[in-house]
Amino acid sequence: MENIFDNKPERLCLHCKKCGNDEGFIKDFYEKPPEGCGYEGWFFLEWEKYKQNIRKLKERLLVLEVQLKNCKDSKKATKIASDIQKTKDKIKGFNSIGPTDL
Repeated sequence: MENIFDNKPERLCLHCKKCGNDEGFIKDFYEKPPEGCGYEGWFFLEWEKYKQNIRKLKERLLVLEVQLKNCKDSKKATKIASDIQKTKDKIKGFNSIGPTDL
């Protein structure tokens, strides 16, 4: 997964030294930029996109679990169970850049 913090738009930097620019810049969504930092708006938008991705994956997980519960065909149930595990793994992959308990 590409780290969005490595590709932050440099034009937003106010050179205020609040965020430490490259050395101390936030590395994940567990941290937030300091108040007055030029990256506050960008961070907010990226945080909202991140939350949307997690929520979509969790919605998909719920749908798959309901499908599995109602499934009568064993081959189809196996496929659904595989999709459930893939979705859980994808959600777990997001732990490295932010919380997933949204």
